[in-house]
Amino acid sequence: SGVKEEERTVDVDLEVVPAVDFEKLSRDYEERAWKEVQAAMDADDELRLLKTLDEMDGILSPEKIALAQRKIPGMRARAEMRKELSLALRHPEDRQQLKHVIFAAKRSCLPQAEVLQAEEVLKQLEASKTKTKELTPAESSATPKSKLELAVQSKDKQAIQAAMAELRASGVTARETSNMYTRAMAAFGNI
Repeated sequence: SGVKEEERTVDVDLEVVPAVDFEKLSRDYEERAWKEVQAAMDADDELRLLKTLDEMDGILSPEKIALAQRKIPGMRARAEMRKELSLALRHPEDRQQLKHVIFAAKRSCLPQAEVLQAEEVLKQLEASKTKTKELTPAESSATPKSKLELAVQSKDKQAIQAAMAELRASGVTARETSNMYTRAMAAFGNI
């Protein structure tokens, strides 16, 4: 009779426990996890997104994880462009570099509102330059010193391309070559 009482007690205890809908709990937990991932994506914070995805591994469906992971390259590109823009704005005296970075930022996936701030700084620099500095005869008679500057001055596209190819072949990076071309255009071209 002692065994039957224990069984009855167990049966009674099981009947008292409310039924738990594990599917609903799982869906709720996945929804909360997805909201955290979306918050990290909305903040455009790659490290936070990676940490959240790592924490939510096994909770989120593989499709949602893949969707979030596809956002990472864009986040990296925006972070890199923000970094370049920030560096260019720290040294606004190098107007050509600032122009180059703004040009690249306009065509990137960076929000245009962030690019507009840099353009305003550039406009202010241009306005202050035209107010305070007049073109002197020494500046107007500057002579080209490199093959690239000579090619830009002659406006010969083939010569420009050859000079740029020669620079790249000598080990100059594409970015440095582009900066050199921008400076040559500013000094000897019609920018």
